[in-house]
Amino acid sequence: MLTKTLPVSAAPQAALAAAVAGRTCTLWGAQATTLGLNVATRVTQQGRTVRWICGDNKFDPYRVAEEAEALDMYAEVALGQMQIARAFTAYQLTELVLRLRPENETGLVIVSGLCTSFLDEDVPNTDAARLYYRTLWRTVRLTAQGLALLVIQQPPRLKTRRSYFLDDLQRVSHRVLDVSGKETVTLTTKLRAGLQHLTEQERNQYGTNRGDVYANARQLPATLEQGAPRLTAGRPIGMGSFV
Repeated sequence: MLTKTLPVSAAPQAALAAAVAGRTCTLWGAQATTLGLNVATRVTQQGRTVRWICGDNKFDPYRVAEEAEALDMYAEVALGQMQIARAFTAYQLTELVLRLRPENETGLVIVSGLCTSFLDEDVPNTDAARLYYRTLWRTVRLTAQGLALLVIQQPPRLKTRRSYFLDDLQRVSHRVLDVSGKETVTLTTKLRAGLQHLTEQERNQYGTNRGDVYANARQLPATLEQGAPRLTAGRPIGMGSFV
C-alpha cells in the first residue's frame, strides 16, 4: 500500500488520474462531492461521457455550471454529456448499480453516496446488509470487467452502527483519496484490494446477531462466484482473494 500527501490544489488532477478503467477510486471526506463534480466536469472537457448514479441527492448542476465556466466550457456542453440517475431508496440504488453494463459504458461511472442509503435506520439491518453487499460486490465485478468507477462518499453526520459498510467500501477500492483536510489530501493506492475473511474479533465487535448478519451478507454471492472474472493467477474473486 502506497500513501502520498498532496496539496489540496492537486486533488482534482489526482482524482482524475486515479479514475481509470478497471479500478475503483473512492473520494472520501466532507469535500468529496465538490471534488467529484469538478472531476466529472473535467471528464466532459476531454470529450468523454459521465454516468452519475446519485444515492445521496447531492448532485448539483449549478456547481457543474460554475466548474465548466472555470474551465472555459459552456455549461450546456458539460451537462449534456452527463446522464444523471437519482436513487431515493436503498432498493433503487441497488437496482441502478445492477443495471450497469461495462460494454455500454465508454466514459466514467460515478456513484455518489454508495453507502448513504444503506445507513438509513429505517431500513432493517438484515435488508441493509444484504442489499449493500449485493451492490458492493456488483461494483467489484464491474471494475474487474474494465469499468472506470469513481465512488463519492461523505462521512455520515451522526454515528452509525453500520460503520463497517464504510470500512468495506475502502477495502475494495483500489485508490482512496481522502479530502478531509483543509490544506492537504491523502492518496492511498493499494496493490491489492478486496474483502478478507473476518477475524473472530471483527465478527464479535458488532454483537452476536449483527455480526452474523454482517459476515453472511458480505460473502460473495453464489451467482457472482459462478461467473466471477478470473485473476491472472487463476483464482476467482471471493472471500480472502483480491482484485
